[in-house]
Amino acid sequence: MVPLMGRLPSTTVMSRVKVLAVALLLGALIASGCAGSTQPAIEVNGSEIDRADVNEAMRMLTPPVDAQGKASRVVGSAYPPLDSAVLPADARQAALVVLVESEVIRQQLEAAGEVITDADRAEGATQTETLLASNSLSFREEARSFLEDAVVLRAAFGRVFGGNAAAQLDAALGEAEIVLDPRFGRWESGVGPLAPGA
Repeated sequence: MVPLMGRLPSTTVMSRVKVLAVALLLGALIASGCAGSTQPAIEVNGSEIDRADVNEAMRMLTPPVDAQGKASRVVGSAYPPLDSAVLPADARQAALVVLVESEVIRQQLEAAGEVITDADRAEGATQTETLLASNSLSFREEARSFLEDAVVLRAAFGRVFGGNAAAQLDAALGEAEIVLDPRFGRWESGVGPLAPGA
């Protein structure tokens, strides 16, 4: 599987982030978790990501749609509560890939004894600004913060692993034990998230 943020450092990171930005514009609905479910939405090497975090990521990565079905250019707008289990494939995939890759990167940085530095944060902020400007996107603050956090992690990963970063991330994703709640589909090594029933 080619990671969402792809080759590291910056040039291909930005091209991957642009792919994500395009995916953000295609969705119209978000998933809503089943009340009372105790099963985590995602497990990555035993580390759990709960349903609320996945639903929040989907909400922030899905632009609102007007009555004519046209997506807003403002990503991360407030939504009324939705109980539909139907997801646009691109919004679902974008959220799942960002969350899974970010968790794998966190684990890899921790195993290497590394932490996020001020330089990583500055690089992530710069890359996020470039993304927004190049795609004419306007993110509400919480959605922008979510995206920037993911980009900062990838900046740190690129700093730590340098020219081997892409291969390291590919290998880590391939070796990771990744389990999705069936309501979100399944994770296939080398491919990524597949829709429920796929």
